[in-house]
Amino acid sequence: MKKLVLLFSTVVLTGIACAQHTLTINPVSDCYIVTFGGGEGKNSFLKFNISSIPPGAVFTNTKLRAFVTNINPNWDSDLWIVHYSNQTWVEGDSNMVIWNPVYFTDTLIQLSGFGTIPGWTETIDIKSFLDTDYLLGNTFFSVFLKDVDDMTTVPMPGSVSINDNDSMMLGNIFNDNIVFTPREWVNSPPELVIDYGITPTVQPVLPVPPVCEGSPVSFSVTATGDIPFTYQWQLNGVDSRC
Repeated sequence: MKKLVLLFSTVVLTGIACAQHTLTINPVSDCYIVTFGGGEGKNSFLKFNISSIPPGAVFTNTKLRAFVTNINPNWDSDLWIVHYSNQTWVEGDSNMVIWNPVYFTDTLIQLSGFGTIPGWTETIDIKSFLDTDYLLGNTFFSVFLKDVDDMTTVPMPGSVSINDNDSMMLGNIFNDNIVFTPREWVNSPPELVIDYGITPTVQPVLPVPPVCEGSPVSFSVTATGDIPFTYQWQLNGVDSRC
């Protein structure tokens, strides 16, 4: 007599989320603030809406790009890139409102290469910052840029952030700064360029109804994500060729 056999099966899906997609986002808010103390510094803030990034994204590279229109003679192209966690700011906020919650805990230093010639320039990879807001489910992502050589820290009391639709600025007043285009410039606004892949996922394999021993049976599985990935069937936790 043939036995009835109840079959269960699982599939293990392996793969690496490679850079299959590129998303370019322009700021929804930007401004610069002026700080004092040992000179006069200019610090640029940019905020992006990241809600269009799909679920399951794994970032492989993220850079901020800006179109530089003017470079003063002593600009040496280094900068602090600071992850700004307060997402409530808007253009026209008081300098104190924007500046006071900022701490240099999540900071990357780019020693060269930001704005060496007029035209497009970009930061080093800042995907670690984007990861933080994305994994928290935040709608917005903000950074601010500050010249490494600019030691000013105190905004003028009562002043407001500057957004005159003409320029963004970075650096200090001593012939060591650059000017780049703001978000309002249709042809060349700043950009957040995000390279990402989608982590492979597999739909559960439901138990197959009981069949007679020796009878043929088939399984199927549905997987989503970016290739390449491979399948491995398992029977009772053991790799199987069946």
